[in-house]
Amino acid sequence: MMFMEPIIPEAERSQEPLDTDKIIYHPDMLRANDWILKEYEAPFKKLCIFVPCSKKNPIMRVPPTKSSIE
Repeated sequence: MMFMEPIIPEAERSQEPLDTDKIIYHPDMLRANDWILKEYEAPFKKLCIFVPCSKKNPIMRVPPTKSSIE
């Protein structure tokens, strides 16, 4: 499996909390969205699916995902 370098290196990440209702306006989210729109190039396919961060609600706990994995 091929791994990408982080979009935002640890040392450059904002100190603002990520667990707020305004996460979509978080400086790191804005920077990541800008990177996706301007710099990202899909390495193998013409289609790319971006999965939202699951830091606050791990995807494995979401009922539809959990049942499809089992």
